[in-house]
Amino acid sequence: MTCNDSTQDSDPTPALPLPGEGAINSSPWQGGGREGVRPKRYTHKNSLFNLSAHTLQRRELRKNLMHPERILWTRLCCQQLGTKFRRQHGIGHYIVDFYCAEFSLVIELDGDSHYRPEAWEYDKQRDAFMQSRNIRVLRIANNEVINNLDGVLSHIIRLLSPHDTC
Repeated sequence: MTCNDSTQDSDPTPALPLPGEGAINSSPWQGGGREGVRPKRYTHKNSLFNLSAHTLQRRELRKNLMHPERILWTRLCCQQLGTKFRRQHGIGHYIVDFYCAEFSLVIELDGDSHYRPEAWEYDKQRDAFMQSRNIRVLRIANNEVINNLDGVLSHIIRLLSPHDTC
């Protein structure tokens, strides 16, 4: 039996290029050139979280954590409490110290600057903004984190329990 050219044309399997054919340094086993490229995340233009105008400020705050923030972060990161926390997370035009999206919980560490009357008013407005978005706010004094970390963590765990209605 002889092979005629008409049977080869009807073969639906495309021929792969041999190495060296086609694009420079291409291989028939390479993908479409998008390997390792992360797709751009879709963010709604009216998104409440991580406004692009605050990206550099959030990045700087993450690089320069205060001592109490660093202590607490070592216990919140990597889902050690069973849920994910984000640090220096943007919500509206505010940047919060720690945020747990699963439980809509913000944790703010308050240093000496938060005990001045003008800071109280700012914190009150900030907390009202969070609460208007159904986000709970837990304020913890810096010295509590330093002197009573286990107590602070116990309180956070209670807030993360499904039975808590506060």
